[in-house]
Amino acid sequence: MKNALLTNPAFRYIFEIFIIVFSVTISFYIQDELNERDKIKLKDDSLKGVLIDLKKDEEFYNAALRSIYSKLNSADKLIDGGIDSGILNSFLSYWGFVGHDASIKSLISTGAIEYISDESLIEELTKYYENQYSILFDTAENEEKLYWEIMSYLKVNYHFGKMMKSSKSYIKDWFTGKGVEKDHPLRMEFDNALLSQLSKDQYIINHAYQLKRLDGLHAGFYEQALIELEKLRVLIDNELK
Repeated sequence: MKNALLTNPAFRYIFEIFIIVFSVTISFYIQDELNERDKIKLKDDSLKGVLIDLKKDEEFYNAALRSIYSKLNSADKLIDGGIDSGILNSFLSYWGFVGHDASIKSLISTGAIEYISDESLIEELTKYYENQYSILFDTAENEEKLYWEIMSYLKVNYHFGKMMKSSKSYIKDWFTGKGVEKDHPLRMEFDNALLSQLSKDQYIINHAYQLKRLDGLHAGFYEQALIELEKLRVLIDNELK
């Protein structure tokens, strides 16, 4: 009876179909498991990249804060009438915004972000890269507009001070860090008569007040970004454990 069943064409056909279906099912299951592992690895690798990007952001934010606080100090001195060439050079500057978001873009574009187990991490990533970046970009853009506004006013109403001769090697060395002990190649020197005029110019003084308001906000947003950045670090470290 058993031999007859095994030699039955219908049984053999059904048995072969079962083997094929079983093999395909197992194959899909194994492939899904491999894809799952690949996505998890991709997620982990991308999050490690985010940590590197956050380190770059931190360095940029701290540099921005040094520049902004220096400008705020220059604005205070200009308002108080204690202006000199160094203060004016610091005052006549702005700090743009550069974010490092290559890894988070990779995390999103590959779909690996769906494999993050901690929902609060996804929420913080969104908050940091969408909200914080947007605020910092907008504030930097407003600061740049204010810079060009005052530069246009000075260009029309004042004679700029002296500057050193342009030198490719000097400029290159200074901006690449080889000539940090040298004076800034774009620094202007102003005589006392001009500085005295500027310190009494109500437009300049009003501009200093406006800059204090804007840069005070700008500094606050960078300080907040550093707090958010550290919170993200902790959440990412926990996700990678």
